[in-house]
Amino acid sequence: METKRMWTGRTISGLIALLLTMSAIMKLMGGAEVAQGMARMGLPESLRVPLGILEFSCVAIYVIPATSITGAILLTGYVGGDDRHAPADR
Repeated sequence: METKRMWTGRTISGLIALLLTMSAIMKLMGGAEVAQGMARMGLPESLRVPLGILEFSCVAIYVIPATSITGAILLTGYVGGDDRHAPADR
């Protein structure tokens, strides 16, 4: 039973890391979709690369076993974000 739980946890962690890595790569590569998403969130285009680097750094910290708890906390803050600048129509 312990082995099954361990592999379930690793699979979920790997999928999360893969999803966030793809998000970081998309931010670093840019494109029309990324620009539209940034505009929809009310963020300037100039933050695209710094946010991609930040996201990739948090994922790297998350996948290293010795720092995974710190990485999980950082990713929670990154994904949760700050709602003060959210559009009022939500």
